[in-house]
Amino acid sequence: MRRFVNMLLMAALVSLCSCSAGNGLVLVQVAPEAKILPEAAAFRPFVDTAETAAGAHAEFQFAFRSPSQLEDVTVMCTPLVGDNGTVEVVRCGLVGLVSISEPAPDAAHDVLRSPSGMFPDPILTDGGRTVPAAQASSAWITVKVPEDAAPGLYKGFFTLKAKASGRRIIRRLPVLLKVWPVVLEEPSLLTVNWNFDFPECLSHWNGGEAVEPFTDLHWEYLEDMAASLKEAHQNVTMVPLFFGLVKMERGEDGHWNFDFENFNRTARIYEKAGIMDRLQLGEIGHRREPRWESGFGLFVPDGNGGIESRKVDDPSVREFYTEFLPALRKNLRENGWEEMAWQKVCDEPVDMNADDYRRVIEFLRSIDPSIKVMEALQTTRLTGVMDAWVPQLDTWHNNYDFFESRKKAGDEVWFYTCCFPRGEYPNRFIEQPLLKTRLLYWMAFKYGAAGYLHWGFNYWSGDPYGVADRPGTGTTLPGGDSWVVYPGYHKFESSLRFEALRDGIEDHTLLCMLRKKDPAAAQNICNRIIFNWWVYSTSPDEFRAARRELLRSLSE
Repeated sequence: MRRFVNMLLMAALVSLCSCSAGNGLVLVQVAPEAKILPEAAAFRPFVDTAETAAGAHAEFQFAFRSPSQLEDVTVMCTPLVGDNGTVEVVRCGLVGLVSISEPAPDAAHDVLRSPSGMFPDPILTDGGRTVPAAQASSAWITVKVPEDAAPGLYKGFFTLKAKASGRRIIRRLPVLLKVWPVVLEEPSLLTVNWNFDFPECLSHWNGGEAVEPFTDLHWEYLEDMAASLKEAHQNVTMVPLFFGLVKMERGEDGHWNFDFENFNRTARIYEKAGIMDRLQLGEIGHRREPRWESGFGLFVPDGNGGIESRKVDDPSVREFYTEFLPALRKNLRENGWEEMAWQKVCDEPVDMNADDYRRVIEFLRSIDPSIKVMEALQTTRLTGVMDAWVPQLDTWHNNYDFFESRKKAGDEVWFYTCCFPRGEYPNRFIEQPLLKTRLLYWMAFKYGAAGYLHWGFNYWSGDPYGVADRPGTGTTLPGGDSWVVYPGYHKFESSLRFEALRDGIEDHTLLCMLRKKDPAAAQNICNRIIFNWWVYSTSPDEFRAARRELLRSLSE
């Protein structure tokens, strides 16, 4: 087997050398953990065999550059064939570029600097693209190994076709995959990406045309989105209670009537897709004023089709929730969702308004004592109120002992990232090395988080393929914060960061599998990559060596 692998690697090197001949096109296999900036003048060859477990994914990346403009660029990859089976290609496309208009403040030491302000991120699966002369680009391949795949070596071929100066170009390189005798288990890490079906999001997915709410096209959109979330191993999904999903009308007798039809159909789509082991009920309150330290109020229909956030001591709030909460509980029970339902109430309480948040929860539990609260937060002053704490990563770090005590008391402890934290903390910003997104899940393993939450799965606005950040809103939303997938026509396109997100969950699962077998070995492998909250390795070589040791340890 070793001789066979060496022969294949030698063939790859020969192909690599030949790919720089004729037409000046350079085509090189590079590490899938690398981001190829458009200004790259040289590529670091990475002729290596991808390694993974049965039931898991693996990726390949090929960088290229031509002195002439490339037109009608198409990339493809054959299935990977081994002695006892085949591994199919999930995704093959060109890596597109998006711009960052304003770099995120307080950048880490290893932030990527692009003179053009352009960064690779979306994976474009439609062919026929044009690549400007001298611009570095890359192609991406994702494969999914069947759970029953036989261990061993699998081989396929990557092909790039294009036109340059009127001439047709075809380049071909081998793709090598080693499947270890390990089968990935169902991920135990709880994960949720808040996903959106706002009119602008629907329009982006529909080629710029508006989509009428709750029509067949709307439900098709939700099914496509659920399939994308399923690939990312999501197992917790948030479903809003307001914003049209639950119809709320006051009857002539003065009592409220609630229609949960659209809420239930949305939840059933997610449940059928396998991404709703837990149901996070969307927020029912918000800050009453546009100040971070502002107190919280609860949503109440305003009578004109909108909602208002009002203080809990407002008589209209008690009148509404005295009827709404029992009706919600009844609907959850009838659909078999009562035990899996956790309530998001008012997003991100901090020390300055923690007491006000506590009063909101006490009010809600005076009506429905069984409410389980799960909240993204930046405070520790909610003991006895919170059932699932979801601190921001730096809040978790700075109060680690406190959150460990909450675990011992029986509470859940997750963590989240958003436009913060910055600095040396890992996040999923486009400007950061790609491995940082993946290492969030290694950090979850090292410090024992029950889950990970991010607010922006597909909060598309403006031109998602144009400017990826959103400055000027009081605080910059860095590129990569608002979405991790891109809109295609009636489909969701992946990104480099989406691939890293999914792979990080699979890494976490493999580490958990080894911990059951050899806890010390699992922790030692994790510690090779995650030294502490601020220090970790983003070296592709170091990372792949640690992951290879993880697979080897599991296969023994």
